[in-house]
Order: sequence, then C-alpha cells, then structure tokens
Amino acid sequence: MTDRPEKQIIYSHTEEKNIKFIHDIIEKENLSSFRMKNKKYSHNKCNFKVNNKFTIAKRRGKLEQGEKIYWGLISSIFGNMIMTATSEGLCGLAFCKNSSSHDTLHKLSKPWKSELVEDRVFITDIAKRVFLVSQGVQLHLLGTDMQMQIWQKLLEIPYATIKSYSYLAEKIGRPNAVRAVANAVGANPIAWVIPCHRVLSKRNKLSGYRWGQNLKVDLLSHEMGLSSERLFNLQYSCLR
Repeated sequence: MTDRPEKQIIYSHTEEKNIKFIHDIIEKENLSSFRMKNKKYSHNKCNFKVNNKFTIAKRRGKLEQGEKIYWGLISSIFGNMIMTATSEGLCGLAFCKNSSSHDTLHKLSKPWKSELVEDRVFITDIAKRVFLVSQGVQLHLLGTDMQMQIWQKLLEIPYATIKSYSYLAEKIGRPNAVRAVANAVGANPIAWVIPCHRVLSKRNKLSGYRWGQNLKVDLLSHEMGLSSERLFNLQYSCLR
C-alpha cells in the first residue's frame, strides 16, 4: 500500500484570507474571539445541513460470520485517509497524519475482527456519496450504549459550531460524566463525518485530538471560512 500524492486545492482569495484569519485565532486558543468571529460568517448558515445527511443504520452487534470489511485509501483536502465500510454503511474514516496507511487501517478495523478486503471502486463510490451534497449516507457503528449516545449527539452539532464536553454530558443526562464523555468522543471511529473536532473543553481550550491538534485547527478554520457546500465540493474534487 502506497500513499497517494496530495492534490493542490484552489481557493479564492477571500476563502484563503478567511481560513488564515480564523486559523490564527484558533491556533492561539483565543476561543472567545473565535466565537464572536463565527457569528460574522453568516454564509455558513445555508440550506444544506450536514448533520441531517448522516444516519446511523446499525448500532450494535459484530458482523455475522463471513461478512467483510471493505477498505480503501482516499485523498482529502487534509491529506490521505483510510475509509472502511460494511455492506450496511460507512464504518470507519481516519486520517493518516501521524502513522502509515497500514497502521491506520489496522487501528481502524481492529474492533470489528473481520476479514479485510481492499476495494477501491466500492470505497471511492462511498466517499463520493459522503461528500456529495444531494445524497444521504448510512453509518454502521460498533460501540457501547454510551458511545452510541455521544456519537449521535456529535452528529447533531451544527456545521461551523463548537460545543463542550460538559454540554454533551448534559445532553445525555449525565452531567457528572464529563471524563467518560471525553473518552467516548476520543473513540469516534469516523473522523470528520462524526464531528468530534467541534468539541472543546469547557474553558474553551482546544484539548486533544486523535489525529493531532494542528489538524483540529485546520478542520475548524475551514468550517468557519467556507460554507458547508463549498467545503464538500472541494473535498469531492479530490476524489475525481
């Protein structure tokens, strides 16, 4: 398995300026200014609702005997990613930022304990549907009841919006379980799509991110500087 060369994405001057501006604010962890500036980007409040695009098809239960995990390496505007899927839906998405593609695939597929089959055509088709505005996508998730609750709440966080771990704890009726909530957020198996990058600490600190804090900054600054349609369109162009 070899990583694909990253593609050059063309942004408009305004887009580049907005992304850099928000990126600098977030990188300095000046999240109070970040929240205020967020209100200015009204173009992000569009008809396309990312959180309505993804639905959980199956919540629990390991794969039946003989079922397979299909995988493939895809390009993204944030670098190469490993995507995995079952016959029921997308089950994994991970950035290859801090490890090789092989290690990323191993970590992503390990909980399923099923045969891995590389299928670039199938995975590319799913990737295109994930980042095509007009199509919905089913998610096939494996986890505990609490993890499922948290991942569902993450899907409900609007595009270009930040929430806290304590907010999520309150949403599931367990306000004192902030640490457990943080662990569930960190165990999210579908990066970007289930937007754990939109969660910060109660004191507005960026906190950790499995694929590195710099990538978390990139994801947030792009969301603040680009409408959801535009961000999806840019990513879709990487898959052609």
